[in-house]
Amino acid sequence: MSLLNEGDTLIVTAKLTESLFQDVNFVLNFAGTATQDKDYALSGNFDTMMIPAGDTITTQKFSLVALKDFLKEGQESVEISIVSPDPAAFVRIGSGTDVIITDFYPEDKPIGPEENGEINPDPYMSPNGDGLGNEKFIIYNIERFPDNEVVIYNRWGNEVYKTKGYNNKDNAFAGFSNIGILANSQSPVVDGVYFFMIYTKSADGKQKANKGYVIMRR
Repeated sequence: MSLLNEGDTLIVTAKLTESLFQDVNFVLNFAGTATQDKDYALSGNFDTMMIPAGDTITTQKFSLVALKDFLKEGQESVEISIVSPDPAAFVRIGSGTDVIITDFYPEDKPIGPEENGEINPDPYMSPNGDGLGNEKFIIYNIERFPDNEVVIYNRWGNEVYKTKGYNNKDNAFAGFSNIGILANSQSPVVDGVYFFMIYTKSADGKQKANKGYVIMRR
């Protein structure tokens, strides 16, 4: 079993207890409570692998990155197993491995236990100019809380958009970054899942925090 914090990377490979006289090919299977491309990302040879004849370990490997999503989900699991070995007659499949992902929260903001139940972020946006769907990230009723701050992160946990006084109109996320290397470049961020933190204040001045994700497809 491997334990990962959100934002960490695990390098995965495979091995045999004894070498064989021919190449061993197999398929990798992923299961568990975590969702690929939302909770974790894979890169490298994560579909199939091969252990060359005479060797006990594959020269191939892949990386599993636990993505920062800022959601209160508790621990999530990724179960990696081997299926369809070839030659099947000479390979006994082991138990595979389990990866446990632990939640991450931003350290620079105090997050209280309460969310603002009066605002309602729309989880979908399509900033392509066709007039269909949301051209911007819409937070319904945000105008009731003008003293607000909105921060949007990519799946790697990097800030791509940050503003105060979000209003769904001229001060709103429309698929362009205003922070980091893409700021003021007029280059749109890529489609995919983005994560947000929305900070508002109640009438008594108490700060509340809403967190979640928005899916952007142009």
